[in-house]
Order: sequence, then structure tokens, then C-alpha cells
Amino acid sequence: MDPIISSVALVDASQALHFSYSVTALASGISTLALAATVIATGLLADRIGRRLLLILALITSISGDLLVAASANDIMYLLGRVIAGVGLGAVYAAAFAYVRAVAPGRVGAALGQFTAMAGVATLLGSLLGGTLATTSWRLAYLVVPAFCALGLLLVSFVLPKIARVRGGRIDAIGLLLIALGTSGILYGISQASTHNLSEAQTWAPILVGVVALIIFVAVELRSANAVFPITLFKSPIFTVAALTVFVLNFAQAVTVLQISNLWQYVEHYTPTMVTLGQLPLSIVAIAASVVAGHSLAKGRSPRSRILLGFGCMALGFASLAVLPLGSLYWIYLPSLMLIGFGLPYVVVVSGQLYMSEAPAKSFGPVTSSKTTVGQFGYAIGLAGSVVMVDVLAGGGITRKLVDAGVPQSQTGQGIDAVTAYVNTGAQPATQIGREALQSAAGAYLSAFSAVMLITAGVVFAAGITSYLLLSSQIQKSK
Repeated sequence: MDPIISSVALVDASQALHFSYSVTALASGISTLALAATVIATGLLADRIGRRLLLILALITSISGDLLVAASANDIMYLLGRVIAGVGLGAVYAAAFAYVRAVAPGRVGAALGQFTAMAGVATLLGSLLGGTLATTSWRLAYLVVPAFCALGLLLVSFVLPKIARVRGGRIDAIGLLLIALGTSGILYGISQASTHNLSEAQTWAPILVGVVALIIFVAVELRSANAVFPITLFKSPIFTVAALTVFVLNFAQAVTVLQISNLWQYVEHYTPTMVTLGQLPLSIVAIAASVVAGHSLAKGRSPRSRILLGFGCMALGFASLAVLPLGSLYWIYLPSLMLIGFGLPYVVVVSGQLYMSEAPAKSFGPVTSSKTTVGQFGYAIGLAGSVVMVDVLAGGGITRKLVDAGVPQSQTGQGIDAVTAYVNTGAQPATQIGREALQSAAGAYLSAFSAVMLITAGVVFAAGITSYLLLSSQIQKSK
């Protein structure tokens, strides 16, 4: 629930604390960067000091971070608080996820279904509560997560069993530093792609640094006696499928959340409240489907069939969104959203089971924690990639229509700027060119939206087929 609450509260927080545009942009993603950069390290720490102790420390860290945010007097306090919260919450999720196998041995599939469903329920309720409080005070909104974390502290201390520590050699500090630099560099660069061209240094420079750091990381880990992460795991078709499915499902989820919201707000003219309520059926279906998916695995259904079913439903949902006409009633969107919501948890639950089945005992924490890092890559590329594709496709359509209407090529940029200003601020264009551009924008955006939905459907379908074939080949080898 934390990123959703923060995205809502950031609007008022940035105004109250007088953030610059660059600080606001950094604030929107700094928690995610901190989470992705440290979650593998905290997974390793959980193995060494004990998973329950790490979970308690992570909850305390999360509380401290968001309390600092709620009490912020300036941008430095806010950013520092979000970094601390990101580190803590990444460790919370990774440690909780890794606990599933310990508390439900022999029925991991069913337990992961319930785990995923509970995550959905908490996100739904917490986000609604945080969004409501944000309309009163952004500071109150940032107290929702600490309140849940405080409850978690009580439950963890009295309910969860202790898990034996994993004995190991010295911690590979260089490896941890390299993976943190690589992950944060690539994710930061990807996040800049939605506002800067790929040719600009703000985008390619951090990505280049991140890629180089990860290449060095792989080289170091293959020669290290105390490797942070067993790189050779990627030789396993099962682990490859686990990573691929996590990446693609997060990619698809990001496209859904962002582009559906944009379409409803800027083309169909839904209010933010209507957008939130409109996406509720997807969340509710996903919660129910999580339990069903877990029970189907417990009854002996194969992971490969569950993945194919999940990705197949999602692909059908995205493909159907691509053919919806402009001005469609909300109920026309509903079947597509419900298909995506039904398919998504099948992939989530199976990928979690595959991660746990392949994680070696001596690296259980880092491997299961890496699921979060892979997911963050997929989500970031889904957000930035869909924004770039829509901007390029829609911008070209608007320009073409302005030229066809007799607007000189040299003045079409004014029309694009007017549309951008309307999307960002809601301000109606003051010029004739701006008004013509805005009229053209709805149709151009819908065409771009349809193209992105078709591309996403293709990616999802290809991931499903690839996963099915890889798992089938592994079964044949086992026989």
C-alpha cells in the first residue's frame, strides 16, 4: 500500500514543503530505488541473523522512515524518510515472503495463494484509507503504513516461529555494493525515459553505469567463494521461468495501472475518484483468483498449465482493450479488466512457488528476495516504456492531424505543448492551434493506447508460451 498512498500524498506534500520539479520527480521514485537496491542485501542478512529478527528490525525501520516523512519540515527530511521506508519495506516483504515455506511446509502453493490474496486485501483497504486521509492531511496519510507495521510487530513477535540461521563465510561487501549500484542506476535511468529522450545523458548515463556494474557483479560472483547470489541458477529452466514470469507480470501490471488511468482521465474525462473505483473490480477478482490459484496447485495442477492459463487470460484481456471504441461506457471495459485481474494471480502464485523450489538453502534469502528486484525492473520498464510508446504514437497522430487541418509544420509544436499542459494541469488551451490539437488528441491517444495494448498482449502471450515450453523441456529431462 505504501507506494499508492505516497503517490496520492506527494501532491500536497510537494506544495507544502515547496519542492522543485526535480525534487518532486526524485521523491516519487526514491523509495522504490532504495527498496530495489537493498532487498537482496536484507535477504542475505535475514539468513545470517534470523528471519524473525530481521522482520522485526525491518518493521521498525519502516515505521521510522514514514514517521520522519510525516514530520518533515523540508525536502531533505522527506527524501531521507522515504529512503529509510523503502529499505525497511523491501525487507518486510522479502522476509514475509520467505517465511511462507517455513510456516506452511508441504502446502506452499495454497499458502502462497492466501499470501497473495492477503496482500491484495491489505493494499486495497490501506490505499483507500490512505487516500481518504490524504484529502485531509498528507501527514496523516503517511501514518497509515506505520500503524500497520506496529500491528505487524505484535503479530511477528508472538506468532511467527524462529528459523535457524544460515551459517556462511564472510559477507561479500563488494558484490552487495555492485548489485546496489547496478540496480539503482538502471531503474533510475529507466524512470527518466518518460520525461527525457533516450539520447539525453539523464537517461542513458545511469543505465550505462548500472549495466557496467551488473556485468562486473556477474564476473566477481562467478569467482567468489562467498557469492551474494548464485549466478548459475539461471542455467535452470525452472528459475529462468520464475524470473521471466515475475518480470512480465509486473510489466503488464504497470501498463494496466498507468494507461487505463490515463485513458479514463484524459480521454473519457473520469474524475480521479471514478478511476479509483473503476479499478476496484480488477483488484477484487485478483484477490479471489489468488486463493483459487493456490488451491489448484495444492490439488496437483501443474505449474506450467497455471502459468499458461494466467498469461492466456491476461493476453486476451489486453487484446480486447485494444479494440474498444472511443467513448465506451465503463461496463464495456469491465470484462477486459476482469480477465487481466483473473489471470494475474495465477502467474504471481506459480512464480513464487518456483522461486522457493529453486532457492538453495545456503542462499535462500538473497534468491527469494531477488524476486522483488526482478519485479521492480519489470514494473519500471512497463511504466516508462508505455509512456514513451504512447507519447511517440499519439504525438505523431496529433501532428499529422494538425498538418491536415492546415496548420504549418513549424507551429505544430505549440499544439503538442498545449495538450501536454492540459494533461499535466487541466488548463484549457488559449490558442486556436491548442484547441485544435486537444480535439485531435483524444483520437490519437486512443490509437496509441490500442497499439500499446496489442504490444502488451503479444509480450504476455509470448511469455506464457515460452514458460510452458521451458517447463515442459525440464519435465522431459527429468523423465
